[in-house]
Amino acid sequence: MKIKDVVKNKDYQLIDLVRNELKDIDSQKLHNVENYKKLLGQLDNLQDFYDVFHVITEYNKLIGFAGLYTKRWDNIGRILQCTYKIPSLRRNALHYSDEKHQHLWSKLVAPLQILLAQKLKLDAVFVSLEYSRRYASLEKFTNLTNKYLNGCKFVMQPHMYLTCPQSARTHWSCWQNITLCKFNPDYKFNFEYITHKEWNEKFR
Repeated sequence: MKIKDVVKNKDYQLIDLVRNELKDIDSQKLHNVENYKKLLGQLDNLQDFYDVFHVITEYNKLIGFAGLYTKRWDNIGRILQCTYKIPSLRRNALHYSDEKHQHLWSKLVAPLQILLAQKLKLDAVFVSLEYSRRYASLEKFTNLTNKYLNGCKFVMQPHMYLTCPQSARTHWSCWQNITLCKFNPDYKFNFEYITHKEWNEKFR
């Protein structure tokens, strides 16, 4: 299995693999399909949208992709941004068993992107998931990923946090579960939030 950043080292063959995979993204009926449609329009200028964008392949075939994004927040980044795995290998959560390919995000990609975030001298990184009910899934991801990290551990945050610009705050998907990994011990996490109860009352 190969993991390559196509922002720092632009690889048009890998970018085309992603482009071809996303051409019929509507047919997969994913709840976050708009994120992938947006990505499709960003592929020619990934450096304007991502600090790192990893494409994962095996035997020259696409396995998945995910980015590191720091364009919105004060010196912190979101890893596993726009995470995607091909349908034949997909399961319904970020956390996986030890079956082939199912440890991909926790064991391989998250630790790699954390190392790159540290080189960028970020204060912290986070992973987020939509829907209040997916708190447990993110917590399992947190516990599994922490087994593969040294010097940094993810900690689940208790509420639903605003991850979009203020102009989009009324959209349900902009309030997300977050697990946070701090590099700078003095960093204070201060994202605006609502409780899970408030999210359910407002958006369910």
